[in-house]
Amino acid sequence: MMLGELKEVLPTETEESLEDGAPFDAKGNVMLDADQIEKREDVIVEHLLNGEHVVFVVLGGAHDLSDNVPDDCEYVRVATKKYSELVISNGE
Repeated sequence: MMLGELKEVLPTETEESLEDGAPFDAKGNVMLDADQIEKREDVIVEHLLNGEHVVFVVLGGAHDLSDNVPDDCEYVRVATKKYSELVISNGE
């Protein structure tokens, strides 16, 4: 965007879905609620499908939208080598 190659950057979700699906409580402790995270990912995909032909989004490595994306959409998930080494190779 700073280079002028993107016209705009839009939020991927609502404030409510972000708060409801956030993995941290008010004190910063991790508390994962799988149902809320799944609902959050549904909202993310819904917002992405409102875009143009190609949509690019950067999410934390724990997000996998493959079960949220409709069958008629192509979904490509990319993970960095470091993320793969630290998380995926540990079975998470």
